[in-house]
Amino acid sequence: MSQEIFPNDSLIKCFSQAILTDKTKDVLFDFSEIGIDSLLEYLKSSDILKEIPFIKSLLATINITKSIIEIHNTQKLLIFLQQLQMGICDQKEIDKRKKAYQKGKEWYYREVEQTVIYLHRASRIEKAKIIAELYRNLINKDISTEEYGEYLDIVDQLFIQDIPHLLEIYDAQKATATLLNGKDFLDSDTGKNFSFQSIRCSRLKSIGLLKQYHPMSFGFSSDDHFALSKHGIYFCEIIHRIDNLNVKYEFKKAKLLNTSR
Repeated sequence: MSQEIFPNDSLIKCFSQAILTDKTKDVLFDFSEIGIDSLLEYLKSSDILKEIPFIKSLLATINITKSIIEIHNTQKLLIFLQQLQMGICDQKEIDKRKKAYQKGKEWYYREVEQTVIYLHRASRIEKAKIIAELYRNLINKDISTEEYGEYLDIVDQLFIQDIPHLLEIYDAQKATATLLNGKDFLDSDTGKNFSFQSIRCSRLKSIGLLKQYHPMSFGFSSDDHFALSKHGIYFCEIIHRIDNLNVKYEFKKAKLLNTSR
């Protein structure tokens, strides 16, 4: 396979290069905190960012009308890169991708293509940070390519506003040492008295982050009870690593202080 699989000046080619560099490390602010008009002006004035290939391409082709969608997608790509470069990636795996890019290997092209597609699909810029954490786990072989695709689907369907309640359930199970056993959680006093938000829980269950238990099995008197699935536990640990998610949705700071995994 030749490098022709990365068409000249295509977004996938440019973003493939950007992933393998660390240009955004020198930027001192969070790209999620800047408005679209301000972002475009900043891109035009920043010598650092103008060296990133896909930014060069954007600035060369953007029209006078300043396409909101195009700039918004660029913002998500930058947020992804910034979040990715906040953590440690296995250098051997980065070098493997550099060689794959140079040789035009299809697997790396498909990996980046899938990532860009889901970044563009993301309805909220917060999702770009979550995708970056998932991609770092892929690079570090903490998850497989198949699992990466599965988690991208979860992020795609996720309501950002449901995350705080998901974290509340995670913290309650962790406090009772029942992360791996939802039945034990629901049998505990904490679980029996936990206030589940049924609409949010139903949505989280539908994308595989929660499991539902029917109270008659345990002699409960209230309607429905939920506990984290294996995917839900993993996803919460990913969220806990992101200590700079947009606070307008009241992600509790105490919860986000736990960044270990």
